[in-house]
This record gives sequence, structure tokens and C-alpha cells, in this order.
Amino acid sequence: MRHTLIRMGFALASIAAVGAAEFTATASAAPVPSIAHRDWGNQPCVNGQLATSISELSPGSQHRGIRLTYNLAPGAGPCTLYGYPGLDTGGVSAERTFRGYLGGLPDGQNSLYTVFVTADRPARADVEWMAVDNSGNSCVTDPGFWTTPPNTTDTQWMPEQIQPCRLQIHPVTN
Repeated sequence: MRHTLIRMGFALASIAAVGAAEFTATASAAPVPSIAHRDWGNQPCVNGQLATSISELSPGSQHRGIRLTYNLAPGAGPCTLYGYPGLDTGGVSAERTFRGYLGGLPDGQNSLYTVFVTADRPARADVEWMAVDNSGNSCVTDPGFWTTPPNTTDTQWMPEQIQPCRLQIHPVTN
């Protein structure tokens, strides 16, 4: 049975969480859904399902940043996010990067993954920029920015002043 579990890939992790009693190893057995898929479903988040908030990341050197946090809106059910939020200021679109000086995916993690959003488990995405340009000059201050959760069209205006030179957005994580 152990060799069957290894060949089935992700089923091994599911068995640890769900319990071996729920799994019957046969040649035609379908993979056991993980706890996440059973309890939360695998429904992508849709417009109106998320409330976006922002918080400042601790600055470092000439780096500045904010964290976008995606909580479920009141009455909304669990859902999933995958990829990068959209983020634009008056004249700058954010470059999509895995990580930067202030945040993003952990070192060594170089692939996107599905993030489950529940009432007690929001998703987040880090945004960062340089406070000065290549010549050491301050960047133009924008009065806020537009952001869109991944895979939705639910664009929201965030009235947070930023001075973005080399604006980056990192993928959603928990």
C-alpha cells in the first residue's frame, strides 16, 4: 500500500490529514480530496466576495511597501485566489515578481499556488517600490492606486499615498 500512496502523489499528504481509514488503495481509486477541498470547496473568489485592506510594511534602506490583505466580505463563503493582484497608479503598473526586498514568496519558492481564503484565513500580497530613482531623486507621489484581486474584475481605489519607482507586486499567499 505504501508504494501505491507514493505513486499517487498528493494523496499521501491528504491521507495524513484525513486519516488512512478513508482511503481504499485500488488501481482505479481516485485521489482523495484534501481537507481544504472538502471543507472550503475550490470555488474561485468572485467580484464582491473580498474586502481589501492595506497595512504598511517596515521600510528598509530605500525600499517602501504595503501589504494588501484580502478578507471575506460579510456573508461571503470561502473561496480561492491564484496568482497576482493587479496594481496600477496614475502612471505606473506594477511589475509582477515572486519576491523582493520586503516580502513575497519565501526564498526557494518559485511557483504560484492556490490560496484558500476563509473567515479566519485571509490572503495577502506584498507591494513594494524604491523611494528614489536611479539618480537618487524622490519619485512622484501618487495619491493612491487601483488594485484588483487575482482572477477578478473587482477593481478598487485605495487612497494610500505612495512614491513608486520600480513598483512591484508579489503573488497572493496566506
